[in-house]
Parts: sequence; C-alpha cells; structure tokens
Amino acid sequence: MRLLIFKHKLNINKGATFGCLLLLLLLLSCNKKINSVNFIPAKIYEFNSPKYIGADRIFLIEDEYDTKIVHSQVNLNQIIINSIKNNKTDTIKIKSNLFWENYYYLNNDSIFLINRHNGIIYLINSKNELIDNWQVPLFIDSVRYVIYISRQCDIVFKNNSLFLTIIGFKGGDYIYNYYITMDYNLKSKKVTKLFMRYPDNYSIHHNWSITGDIFTNTFLNDDEIIYNFPMNENVFAYSLTENKVKKIILNKSKFIRKFPPETFDKLRDKTESDYIYKYWIDKPSYQQLIYDKYRKLFYRIVYHEQQLKDNLNNYNDNFTRNWSIMIFDNSFNFISEQFFEGRKYDPFYIFIIKEGLLLVYDDKYKQRNGKMLYELFTIKIS
Repeated sequence: MRLLIFKHKLNINKGATFGCLLLLLLLLSCNKKINSVNFIPAKIYEFNSPKYIGADRIFLIEDEYDTKIVHSQVNLNQIIINSIKNNKTDTIKIKSNLFWENYYYLNNDSIFLINRHNGIIYLINSKNELIDNWQVPLFIDSVRYVIYISRQCDIVFKNNSLFLTIIGFKGGDYIYNYYITMDYNLKSKKVTKLFMRYPDNYSIHHNWSITGDIFTNTFLNDDEIIYNFPMNENVFAYSLTENKVKKIILNKSKFIRKFPPETFDKLRDKTESDYIYKYWIDKPSYQQLIYDKYRKLFYRIVYHEQQLKDNLNNYNDNFTRNWSIMIFDNSFNFISEQFFEGRKYDPFYIFIIKEGLLLVYDDKYKQRNGKMLYELFTIKIS
C-alpha cells in the first residue's frame, strides 16, 4: 500500500520536481561566484615601428573582421594603423592645410581634426576631403574652457554626439570648480549639456600636479558613465538622464600603504617643470578604470609607489614603477589583484579585445630594433 501511494505522489509531482530542479540550477549558475581572474601571456604581435610613436594617442578599433591599433604621429601628420589579425600596417597622411592640433580617428571615412583652444572641429576622410566642420563654444557662463586630449582623456562618439573632456578657467580660480565633460551634438551643432566635476578631495589645497588631474571615463551604456580619478580610492557613476552622481566604494589595493600621498607643494613655482616631474615619480595612484564588455569585468590600473632614484642614483620614471590590475565584477565586487613588474609594459596603453588583454610591449631601456610589439594575455576565470 505504501509503495502504491509513493508511486502515485511521484507521478503527480514529476513535472513540478523537474521544474524546481531546473530553477535551482539556473539560480546557482546566475549566482556563480568568480574566485580569481588571471592574465596569462599568450602571444606577441610584431610590427615595423615608425620613427616616432605619438606618446599621447593610441586607439583600439575592433570589429568582426579585424582588430586595429591606431597610433598618431601628429608632428608628421600621419596615422599609423597596425592590423592585428591581418598582420599589416597602413599609413594615412593628413595633407590638410586646416589649423588643427589633435585628431580622433573612427575609420577611413571619419577623421576628426581638432583645435583644442579655439573649439574648431573638422571632419575629413583618408583622401583629405573636408566633409563637415563645427565651432564648439568654449566660453560659457563667463568660464573659458579648453578641450583636453591625452592618452587617457579621449573623445567618445555616441549617438551623433562627441563627448569631450574639458578644463575650465575663470580668473585665478582653479579647474576643480568647473565642469569636466561636454556633450556636443554634431547634428544640431549645439552643446547639449555640461556635466560632472572633480570629487571633493580635489581642491586648490589638495592638488597632486597635472598627472593627478588626468581622469578616465568609461561608458557602460547610453546613460551611465563611470569616472576614475587617480587620487581617489573610489569611482563615481554619472547618470545622463537623471543628472546624478553616485559614489561607488571600492576595495583598496594591497600594494598601496598610504593614500592619498602628500599634495603638490603650493610654495613651488608650478611652471618649474623639473620639479613637477620629480614630484610625481614616487607617488602611487589609481590610474585608470577599464571595462571588459566580453567578460563583464572592471580592471583598475594601480601605479605603485617607488623610490625617487634607482641604485645607480638615476631618477626613476613612470615606466620603471611596478603596477597591478585590480579586478572587479560587474557590480564592483572585488575579485583579485595581479602584479606586473615595471620596465616591460606601458600601463598607459591597455586594450580589451575578444581574445583577452592586449598590452604595448615596449621596454624603452632595451634596443627595439625598429619593432613595435603588443603582447596578448588570455584571461582565465575560475
């Protein structure tokens, strides 16, 4: 009798039991915790190096057909394009007589030539044909802005808008009091909005020289932008639709003992470039935040502190310092941190591609033999 009852109950609940098991498996897979992420050297790509690689301008362009690393040679009016998958190098010569200082390359049909101080932007193609031009207003509400372009503060093109990093000045006031991002719509030829400022720990009394000012921003989607400031332990999420800023508390690097470091000496002449250079050599910082869309991970690049001089009494520099990558999941939960030794890679140039992590392999203390090298690291998640 008991056996008959058991069979009866089993037959009735068979579908429900299978559904519950399936749901449980889905929940377990969705909540699967990542314990570690490791970057493993896999392959080196080699290209003939031009005489001069622009120190401030390297782009990554990736599509289903190829991965391209784009180098600027502004002084020579050239664009060098190294194709990873096709293993070839192309050169575009800009022969335009237009007055420009920097460029932003999207493709051969869309090259923006930019005058940072006057706000003039030209759109040309690889044949040097002028397609369009814009005059971006840089004097707004009594504040004089300048478009800022560097290896970290780049331009973002989304939905007919150029998102420009800007620096504001007004009399003797300091840049930390003004907006740092401009949304300029190319279709309407108007400034859509100015937004975002430096966090509270940046002020005229908390200044770590220009290197500490260079922030990075990461677009997660059409609405949310994540800002990373080198001298702040946390990052900040800005919503374009809500016009709100949210602070995201992050774990601290195990390689930084004291943070932030001592601020820039205001008694010194800020134009004394030699002093500015020496000041920054030994300071740690959270230099960049990069989003890996393929694995839905965040990578935070950490510069470690170092001695001002090496054992031979020579000054160190950014290339000599050790550094690391902190890995966070999509919700900014800390996963792990991987150490990288200095004098081998330039952590300014880190690119995420489908195959993994791509670093510029460029030991400037060794003979390069006219070669430009990139090293691919596969990403092992466990």
